[in-house]
Amino acid sequence: MFEKRNEQLLSGRNFAKRLAICLTCSLLMIGVSLLIGIGGYCLFEQMSFLDAFHQASLLYCGVGGFSGAMTNSGKLFEGIFAIYSAVALFFPITILLAPIIHRFMHKFHLGK
Repeated sequence: MFEKRNEQLLSGRNFAKRLAICLTCSLLMIGVSLLIGIGGYCLFEQMSFLDAFHQASLLYCGVGGFSGAMTNSGKLFEGIFAIYSAVALFFPITILLAPIIHRFMHKFHLGK
């Protein structure tokens, strides 16, 4: 996906396309993670869609929930989703930053 050290720097238009692809992948990963959280809260805690979205998005971003789970299965889901969220949040950020860091490093190496 990325150009090699001996290749020319990617044009601005192609770099924007690459960045758009990475942004799309990042947003897709965030969306899937939120859907998992929303589904779990709707299933285990019988929350409304809006409450489940609010709870899942707060937990995914590391803020914590606004209300604790009441059922045992809800507590188990919330714990697993919290652990998953702590790790899964870094993947979209990494995917989005990779082309930017690569372009900087590639430009640095071409300057030799």
